[in-house]
Amino acid sequence: MTYRSNRLVAATLLILGAAWGPQAVRADLVYAVSLSLGGLYRFDSNDSSGTVTTLQPSGGLTLTSPSALAVGPDGNLYIGDSGSPDGSIAPKILRYAPGTNTLSNVVTLSAASQRPAAIAFKPGANGDMLVGRNPFYGNTGPVLKVTGWNGGSPAVSNYTTGTSLDQSSSPGLAVAADGTLYVSASSYDGQNITGTVRKFDSSGAVVGTAASSATPSTYGPAGLVLTGTTLYSASVQDGAIYTTTLPGPTATVFGAVGGPYEVGPLARLSGGELLAGSVSGYTGSIYRFSTAGTLLGVASSFDFGQVGGIVTVVPEPATGFVLVAGAVLAAGMVRRRGPPAAGR
Repeated sequence: MTYRSNRLVAATLLILGAAWGPQAVRADLVYAVSLSLGGLYRFDSNDSSGTVTTLQPSGGLTLTSPSALAVGPDGNLYIGDSGSPDGSIAPKILRYAPGTNTLSNVVTLSAASQRPAAIAFKPGANGDMLVGRNPFYGNTGPVLKVTGWNGGSPAVSNYTTGTSLDQSSSPGLAVAADGTLYVSASSYDGQNITGTVRKFDSSGAVVGTAASSATPSTYGPAGLVLTGTTLYSASVQDGAIYTTTLPGPTATVFGAVGGPYEVGPLARLSGGELLAGSVSGYTGSIYRFSTAGTLLGVASSFDFGQVGGIVTVVPEPATGFVLVAGAVLAAGMVRRRGPPAAGR
């Protein structure tokens, strides 16, 4: 399918989904970052027109290749930036303050092995920041831990232990209330990305496989959403969202877009619907799925390029501040924008 026809499909889906606005459903604010455009964007989940506000760039510190996004315990947004492909601009974690629309640097990472693909936080107001490694730069190894992210001197170290991620990247992270960590353990061979979801205890020790598909050649987990005992995983390889009832490990198709690299980052609205961002670089879409897995359409006709991460927040009525809607997690993916993989 060509870029032009993909955008036509996206526009058609937007029209089909225009009934969202009039419904008496609590609105969420949705934030998204674009790897290819280097921007941070916001829209209202109940806005039927899909109006998008560009928050960054706005002068000052800028984003290069934002590939991960999460809401911190402090209510700020945390953006994982993969930097430049040649490493001349180092990858880093940045803090975005919604109240002032400003960016600040949290910590600089290694271009050789630490380009971020996902960010999550351990439980608690000062829970450690966890950072997943990016498969599309060949970054494999343990999930990273950042201490001091909210003050003092930030320090980066390995969090997960053992050898289970030695040959895998971690483009999706989800943390349960008890500290259990779920990781999309995926490998990229230059065209295909496949893997499973691995489970780690609150100390970072591997427990086992949380989600796997009966057809492993089509399952390439990236973004994760955890709600209760249900784990959703976005599969880059086949453009489908899978669901697993924990402790798993069976992953079954929940909903699908129908093309590889058309889902990557994943987020959940407060009403239970899911948002999935395209990482192909050809449709530039954020797709919306019903609680039953039906593809409702796209969130906006805006071209987000390659979506690096999505989070949803609910405005607090009394203060206008924001609270996390659903699991505290986001996942970001980066794939160099270029010709589609064979068969797309």
